[in-house]
Amino acid sequence: MEEIAAVVNCTPTPQPLHPDIRATDMKLRLKENMTYIVAGVVIQDGKVLLIQEAKASCRGTWYLPAGRMERDESIVEAVQREVLEESGYQFQPEALVVVESHSYHWVRFTLVGRVVGGSLKTTKQADQESLQAGWFTAHVENLVKQVRLRAGDILPLIIKAGEWFERRLFVGLPVLVGHTSSSQRMVLVHDDGQTMVVLTRQEGGGSTSLPVCLLHGRDDPTAITIKDCGYTGHFKHCGVLSVEHSGKPHGKFDGFCVTYILKADSLDLGSKSKGQEFEWTVVTDPLMSQLRVALTSEGSARFIQL
Repeated sequence: MEEIAAVVNCTPTPQPLHPDIRATDMKLRLKENMTYIVAGVVIQDGKVLLIQEAKASCRGTWYLPAGRMERDESIVEAVQREVLEESGYQFQPEALVVVESHSYHWVRFTLVGRVVGGSLKTTKQADQESLQAGWFTAHVENLVKQVRLRAGDILPLIIKAGEWFERRLFVGLPVLVGHTSSSQRMVLVHDDGQTMVVLTRQEGGGSTSLPVCLLHGRDDPTAITIKDCGYTGHFKHCGVLSVEHSGKPHGKFDGFCVTYILKADSLDLGSKSKGQEFEWTVVTDPLMSQLRVALTSEGSARFIQL
């Protein structure tokens, strides 16, 4: 339960007792074989903060404040830098709302937050980062008519951010834990309305841990891993509970671990020998209530596989 509580509350997870494949060194190096993008979304009074691009390839178009993470940066530090450079505002992130991944070598983290200082960048401050910043309607159907966007890929991010600002069902920033690999951890939940259980690996001394696997280009590592655990039923991907990443010290911890929450439609565990060490663990309040919120469409960060 300690590990489940940690991912739900976005705090560092304990080291699993079984051999931890997250410790495998995949030799990930930012700007060499791994690219992280960060984006910041601020919505105030029905308007979203956008910046006008200065790059020759998309000059004059509008986009969210976003850019590539630098070495030795955390996700939060990177998004604060990008928002300040491109919009002129000091940005205080409050939650991670979207994680997008392409073959697990290109990942974009989108965070929502608020302006805590600075001033709106004008054309007089135009530089290589951006030409200016501005506030536009956050209603995406009207937004695409109002401005020329660099790309439509930011529209799902603005929609998810709008849901978060409206209800704020969850909070949670990336957790500062270093990883030398890219991996995923899974919280597979079955809930019949009265009893909630989570699929866990049984460790020595009565402790438990969650299923985890490395991310290395497999078609559907989630389905493969859950099947390896012995689960034979159907499941639904509900979202992201937490992301662990450090980026420090320089050149050593460029990996990350993302924890997904999934909803199981049955309690079927097959007879495969590989799955014998896994079983259902009963979850009680307050974790049960927190997981029920996370299972809703607005209760956890969204995951997009590109």
